[in-house]
Amino acid sequence: MSLVALDQALDAILPGLPVIAAAETVPLAAAVGRVLAEDIRARSPYPAFDQSAMDGYALRGDGADGAVLPVIGRLTAGARPETFHEWGAVRIFTGAPIPSGFDRVVMQEHCSTAEGKVEIRTWPPAGEHLRRSGEDMARDAVVLRAGTILGPREVAVAAAVGHDAVAVRGRPRVGVLSTGDELAPAGAALQPGQIHDSNRPMLLAALAALLVPARDLGQVPDRAGVMAETLSRAAEAHNLVLTSGGVSVGEEDRLAEAIEAAGGRVTLYRLAIRPGKPLAVGRIGDCAILGLPGNAFSSFMSFNLVGRPVLARIMGGSAPRLPCFAASLAFPRPGRLPRTDYVPVRVIGTDDAGRPLLDRAGPPGSARLSPILLADGVAEIPTTDEPVRFIPVSALVGL
Repeated sequence: MSLVALDQALDAILPGLPVIAAAETVPLAAAVGRVLAEDIRARSPYPAFDQSAMDGYALRGDGADGAVLPVIGRLTAGARPETFHEWGAVRIFTGAPIPSGFDRVVMQEHCSTAEGKVEIRTWPPAGEHLRRSGEDMARDAVVLRAGTILGPREVAVAAAVGHDAVAVRGRPRVGVLSTGDELAPAGAALQPGQIHDSNRPMLLAALAALLVPARDLGQVPDRAGVMAETLSRAAEAHNLVLTSGGVSVGEEDRLAEAIEAAGGRVTLYRLAIRPGKPLAVGRIGDCAILGLPGNAFSSFMSFNLVGRPVLARIMGGSAPRLPCFAASLAFPRPGRLPRTDYVPVRVIGTDDAGRPLLDRAGPPGSARLSPILLADGVAEIPTTDEPVRFIPVSALVGL
């Protein structure tokens, strides 16, 4: 089985996933983490009216530096728009409506006042310190597209253009399952040959950080029949089941066999990434099955690189690419690699070009967890001579 580039694999995986069709309308306060079911248009322009961007004085027309004008009015934020017919300046505050016919604002720092008059030390150009109605978002403009995953920024935009509720896709029902004879529950006494299951708690925590409710499906042994029975029941109640372990091609890797025994279909991938090469993507009825590797760091990276786009697709949206920045390595870059390397790193300074300078956060190893705990992020080292990129840890943990 040949290696497949990550982007190529996602292009093959995502279109075949079941997408939640149901929708509901929820208040903005409950919309974070949900996926928009329809476009949002601006019910009102933003800003809603011409307003001052500064504390100062509203003026009209051209004038000269040093001009002295009578102060003919005063407008604060929340005041009704007014019309002034006499010549002069209007004392105005940030957010207040611009009086009819006035076309500029001078900052109060550029003025001197005395006895009801103001001296304009520097006369501003037309349009100075004005926020024009609709200059940010025009009435009826599409401000958010269907498929957008809503966060605080999107909620702010929806509220600013007049919405207090939005139509969103139904919540996904996600189950998390661990496989492996060697696993013991977290906190349990270990028997000889056992390790504590860290993947299932990690995946449940990762989903919680993304505001996706998930059900703990426990752990099953490396027996295809038991796995198949568990997966069959889980598929009836979930849109997505995340598993870890049993996705390679060894004699004890039973996940693919179990999916097929449960009446599903499955594709095994060998991704051109390290860690995280083995991956299983299956489907039982309307439930997607995503099998992640069993090694701890592999499972962590596979969830971020594959699991999050899969989840977003099932929710009816699309996951944005993980933010990354050009960086330099303080350790020797490996020679030409067959797979893109993801290495936990610390930022120890900047290089001559001002890019982050990265050093290893610990020894390499797909089963290690302490390096990512100590890391500021992950270095993405491409297979080509392209620059190294840095993914901040905040983008990987969803917090």
